[in-house]
Formats: sequence, C-alpha cells, structure tokens
Amino acid sequence: MSRSTRSLVALVCCCCWFTVVASGWAAPPATEPGSSNEQQAILKQLSPLMRELDRAAQMNELSNQSIKEKAPDLIAKAHKAIELAGQLAAIDPAAENFSQHVTRRFTAELAALGDKQTQLQIEKDSTSSDSHTAALAKAMQLHSRWLTTDADSPDRVKILDDAEEQARSDQSNDALADTLSDMRSGKAKTEHRERMDAIVKENLPGTKVAAAIRDNEEAAHRLASLEGQPIAISGLSLDGQNFSTEQWKGKVVLVDFWATWCGPCLQELPRVKQAYADFHAKGLEVLGVSCDEKGRDLGEFLKKNPDMPWPQLFDPKRPGWHELAKVYGVRGIPTMFLIDKQGIVRSVKAREDFEEQIPKLLDE
Repeated sequence: MSRSTRSLVALVCCCCWFTVVASGWAAPPATEPGSSNEQQAILKQLSPLMRELDRAAQMNELSNQSIKEKAPDLIAKAHKAIELAGQLAAIDPAAENFSQHVTRRFTAELAALGDKQTQLQIEKDSTSSDSHTAALAKAMQLHSRWLTTDADSPDRVKILDDAEEQARSDQSNDALADTLSDMRSGKAKTEHRERMDAIVKENLPGTKVAAAIRDNEEAAHRLASLEGQPIAISGLSLDGQNFSTEQWKGKVVLVDFWATWCGPCLQELPRVKQAYADFHAKGLEVLGVSCDEKGRDLGEFLKKNPDMPWPQLFDPKRPGWHELAKVYGVRGIPTMFLIDKQGIVRSVKAREDFEEQIPKLLDE
C-alpha cells in the first residue's frame, strides 16, 4: 500500500477506526507504474464529496424539509462519488472493497434523497433471484430508511427489528453487516448502536464486521486495564534515538497518540501546547506517538511548530498506525494518557480533562 495514498484515504474517510476496518475502507496499493498519482488525483476529488455527503447524513439533513432544496446538488455529488470510486477500482483491483463500500453507502443515500432511478433499481434488485444482489438491495433499503428518520424516531426501532429479521434468515449476510456498520457511524442513540452490535455479533458472527466488533471490544478492555498500572512507554524517536518514559520518573507525563493528517488531533494541539507552556517548568513532560505515514511529513510539521519541542516516537520501518497504539488498544486518535510521578497510568481518557488533572498530579 502506498503511503501517500493511504494517508489520503485517512483524510477521505474522516471516521473512526472501527468503521474503516469493519467496512473495508482500505486504500489500494499502487501496483502499476504511475498509478499512485492517478489514485491521488481521484481521491482528492472524492474527499470533499464524501465529506459533504457524510456530513449531510450524519446531521440528519436527509429528514429535514430543507433537503428538497439541497437534494439535486447532493444527488449529483453522490453519483460523482460512486463514479470516482469505480475509477479507483479500475486502476487497481485492490481498491475493490473501497469502491464497493462507497457505492453501497451513497446508493443508499441517493435513495434517501429521493433519486427515483436509484429507488426503482434497488426495489427491482431486492426481488432478484440472485441472493447476493437481493441481500445487498435489502440492506441499502434499510440504510435509506435509516437516513430519512431522526435519531429519536420510534421508526428506528422498527428498522432494527427488520435488520435483525434479515440477519437471522441469512447469517452470512456481509452486506447487512457492513450496512449496520455504516448506520452505526452516523448519528444514532447509544442504545441503537449497542443493538446494531448485538445483531451483528449474535446473528452474523462470521462476518468481518463481527470480527471487528470483537477486536474493538478486546482493545477497549486492554486500554481500560492500563489505568492504575505502571507503564514505561518506549520506542524509536523521530531523530533515530531510543527513548523511554522511564527517564521521566518523578515527572507527570502526557502521552498524545496523534498524526499530522488527523484533523481532530490538530484541533487538540493548541490545548497540548498551552499545557506544556503552563506546566513544563513545574514538572510536566509531553510525549507524542505519531501515526504518520512519513517521517518527512512529521518533521516538516514540527519545523513549522517550534512550540512542540517534546519527543515524538516514530519508526520509519513501521510507519502508519504505531505499534504501541496496537499494543495498548488505541483504536482512534487523538488518544491521550496521563502518567503520574511514579510512572502509574492515571487516565487513558486524558483528552477530556488533562488541563484539570495535570496540576493535581503535579501537587501529589
């Protein structure tokens, strides 16, 4: 997989790790000379389209009266997104999963937006004698219904009832599992997300989504179990030196799992910088654990941000999602740890309130 393309897909998806893995949103490798540039060009066109379409769906705009004015523009963009995804798969067959996901997701959105041609095609396919075609169409019908209901609507319970019935009748229904993952990533109540997970785990246990849910639960348990335990975070730093927080015993340590391509990570950086400026002289240290694809990207970013003098762990032989993130169960970034003066993990959710917690730990 080309690093530049994988980074672009991370930007395109702009969603949680669970959705990326479970739904097959994976970047294709550049297997033909020059194909990487073609892929990047397509992904750069696809990115703003997907962002806008996802934003509309997640904000429940599809159930709003104002959608009548926006629908023609969104329909055109959804068709374009599907077309570009198909072009990506044509360049490299390894992009097929990505293309299928985009097609399924935005075909459901087209139906929800009132695109008659799409609605008729889905209706026709739902009665197909080909079981795969029928299952895919029925899954998209569920997703379309979901998109046209508000998060608090009682209709959503009925939609999940229908999804469970479909799952029970076809326990190898990957299309339904993937669709539930799409629905889960949008605006939904906690109890609805929990029920979607239960439907997949109990009725679709052999699907990739079920495996991703199990992996996610195991990782969440691993991450939570770190609290109250001693830890020494070590690895190769960007300058090629071995580093360990063991040398910071007696200091409070804020660990930031992040990447330069991650929008939410960049939004949190001013808070981290301010905490460092306020508390470094009093005993605070900060450690970055970079999930960047290229050390050059990280290095250039740090040059432009001289107020980030703290160490950054980055292994050029294993770029991307850092090995430590995998080990500790970090499934999304930014994730921040707080470690006390004795080297004990006090929080794995420090992103929420590290400004309040740091001075308390410094006073201990």
